[in-house]
Amino acid sequence: MIEINTFLQSLTVVSNKIFLIVLNIAILLSLLLVSLLIARGIQLLISSALKLAKLDKAMDKIGFTAILHKGDIKRDPSDLIGDIAYWIIIFIIIGSLAEFLGLGGSAKIFDGILAYLPAVMSAALVLGITAIISGVVGTLVLLILGNFGVSYAKPIARFISYSLVVFGFIVSLSYLGI
Repeated sequence: MIEINTFLQSLTVVSNKIFLIVLNIAILLSLLLVSLLIARGIQLLISSALKLAKLDKAMDKIGFTAILHKGDIKRDPSDLIGDIAYWIIIFIIIGSLAEFLGLGGSAKIFDGILAYLPAVMSAALVLGITAIISGVVGTLVLLILGNFGVSYAKPIARFISYSLVVFGFIVSLSYLGI
């Protein structure tokens, strides 16, 4: 009889632990679903607000949309900013849910990603500005050398333009610490 009671007590303890695990997973999945819906709503809200503010037209005027299309990004700038906001919210949600599960190491990883984000934004900004400047300088060199009648003006202009892009890329890598 003692063996049966011991077995039943062990079975009760194991079933309680399994129930708690299943309950935590169900809560986690429901929180994840609600959070994803909220993140999608915020993304749509930001994109719509930026479209109402005519950000896309402003970016068209300065040539930013053309740069995106050259980079094979077919999204509007307002949608792109909404997507960035969505993924930032997703990272925050994943970090919070990992803490909920008791995975303390995930906070350090998340903090590392957030600490690295300004460097990535700075590198992207430097690379974007360098691309714009290299296009302008390449066009100016082509114009000047073409007016002087230099027959190989186009290859020189391309070389200078590409050299500036490579320089900007190297500077961007230094911002990233690579």
